[in-house]
Amino acid sequence: MKLAILVCGEYREFELAHRSWDFLTKTDNDVFFSTWDRSIQENKGLNVRIEESISEEKIKQFLPNAFISIVDSGVNESLPNNTHRMHYHWKNALSMLNNRDYTHIILIRPDIFYQNHREEYTNYDRQIHSNVLYGGERITLVGNNVFGVDDTFFLGTFDTMSEFIDDLPIETEMHHGLAHYIINKGWYVNQLQMGTSIVRGNCRNLKELDMNIVGQKRHEWYVAYHRHKDNENEN
Repeated sequence: MKLAILVCGEYREFELAHRSWDFLTKTDNDVFFSTWDRSIQENKGLNVRIEESISEEKIKQFLPNAFISIVDSGVNESLPNNTHRMHYHWKNALSMLNNRDYTHIILIRPDIFYQNHREEYTNYDRQIHSNVLYGGERITLVGNNVFGVDDTFFLGTFDTMSEFIDDLPIETEMHHGLAHYIINKGWYVNQLQMGTSIVRGNCRNLKELDMNIVGQKRHEWYVAYHRHKDNENEN
């Protein structure tokens, strides 16, 4: 098995998150990193604003052999919303493979904390099937004929993941639209024995991280962000 790991999206807390990615050391892989040249995290409710310039040198401190595409922030600003921005990076990272020979692809955000629950990567050649995506959650029914799916981690065979990214209209809505896109292809998402959570800027000064702490700090970030936004709207 030869794995291509596509790391796609805004850099944010990659320096913390990647420490949990055991697949970096337990598989034969190459990493392809597509991100913006600037990263901004802001939560006025927590009085947090982190703005950073992103360079190849910064990323190669942690992934010295990675293939890296740093995209000008002007492209970011020209795209209408976060859906377009994320899918832009998916497609950009895939284009970097340049016909190299891989059997499987992992697609992940830079700021994802990953917890492996007994997944054996050496069995992927037998366990991972074509026309099926693998992730932390199955597609779920979230409303009247409305489905949703987590889009922070996907795994599949090279051909399936390539088709998944290539055929995806860039404007496809995150979560709901993505779930319907997968269903309309006649595919489904098989749940792996793993968990993910987004690492937010309020984790930066913590010495130890685990899934519970990351989840709690993510909730804190979300509540404070929306509480402040609601207060602004009331005023």
